[in-house]
Amino acid sequence: MRLLVQALACDLTRVATLQWSTGGSPTVHTWAFTSAAPITQTHHSYSHIGASSGHAQMISIGRWYAGQFANFLDYLKAVPEGAGTMLDNSIVLWCTEVSDGDTHSRSNMPLVLAGRGGGTLS
Repeated sequence: MRLLVQALACDLTRVATLQWSTGGSPTVHTWAFTSAAPITQTHHSYSHIGASSGHAQMISIGRWYAGQFANFLDYLKAVPEGAGTMLDNSIVLWCTEVSDGDTHSRSNMPLVLAGRGGGTLS
């Protein structure tokens, strides 16, 4: 993430994509566990377990990704640019490819937009 921010700051690029994983993620997020939600299976497996037994794990994994997104925004915010920061002059989209991993539904897709796009977004 820091390297991507540096590439943007040096104007080597103005558009970038950061992909942490894939829809069928084989990652076992052992570092994202809580005592109430030990992570022992892949992210993809938990997305198909359903609310009865994988919900707490999916929340823990989602919180970890949200924290990574927040860190990325902080890196952008730390770079002065014009009268504001790089985040002020950027538009950052955080999204997933499905709204419900269990059904692979694409209805009501969750997404987050951050930044102001140089005043385009307020």
